[in-house]
This record gives sequence, structure tokens and C-alpha cells, in this order.
Amino acid sequence: MNSLGHHLAVIEWAKDSDGLDCSAVWPEYDANPNQDFGKEYYDRVKNMIDVQLAKGGIRLATWLNALAEDC
Repeated sequence: MNSLGHHLAVIEWAKDSDGLDCSAVWPEYDANPNQDFGKEYYDRVKNMIDVQLAKGGIRLATWLNALAEDC
């Protein structure tokens, strides 16, 4: 659980992802909207993707553990 409780946790998660949109995704697109967002782009952002996936896994595990405690 986060410092704000379950109901506001999703807002924190969205702000985290939105921050990455502004710092990593849109600048790449704005620089050249017609570029190929394939392997080269993926290679540049894969570490960020791995971190975001790990955060999602931790958040899901925390939520599932909280549900299990209520059973």
C-alpha cells in the first residue's frame, strides 16, 4: 500500500507513467513523427520498460496480497 492508501494509489501510478511520456516518449515523437519506432527505439528505452514492468508486477502483487488478507 502507498502512503495515500488504496484509492489514490492509481493516481500515483498514472503520474509516474505520465512523467515518462513527457520525458521519453513524446520528445522522440516530436523530433520526428515519421521515424521508425522499432528496434533502435526499443533498444534506447528497454531499460525504462523493464523498470515499469517491474513496478507493475510489484503493484499487482501488493494488491493481490491485500485481497488475500481479506479472505
